[in-house]
Amino acid sequence: MKTICKFLIVILFFSIATVYADTIKDPRLDVVIKKKLYDSNPSWPIPVEDLEKLTELYVRGGSIHGWAVDLTGLEYCTNLKLLGLGGNEITDISPLLSLPGISEDDSRELVLVLVRLTNNPLLSRDSILTYIPALQKRGVTVDWSLD
Repeated sequence: MKTICKFLIVILFFSIATVYADTIKDPRLDVVIKKKLYDSNPSWPIPVEDLEKLTELYVRGGSIHGWAVDLTGLEYCTNLKLLGLGGNEITDISPLLSLPGISEDDSRELVLVLVRLTNNPLLSRDSILTYIPALQKRGVTVDWSLD
């Protein structure tokens, strides 16, 4: 009986430790993703397998919950085709470069098609001069402006 209990504890630990991506740092982004996936805002972290199900995500800034700032964790949304981030306070879009097919040495199929970054006046110099052109070079349409 002791052996079975130990075995079950080990299985439970590894299933919890490896399934969840506790990397959606931005609380606004976390709320929007959970509402998209579950129609609610549960308190648990989002499982990676659920993030992989997202194909479209629209995070409109300025509503009741505020503005999205940090895109960390979106790299787990490997089937994301459309991403709307207009009207937020995003500075760094580098997490998007980890999506499938973005980097030149990534042989996976490019999935991301369109990123809207309009009205994000805080975009960093690196985002504007390096990351946006990198996305465009790989075939992603990036709609952006600073105002």
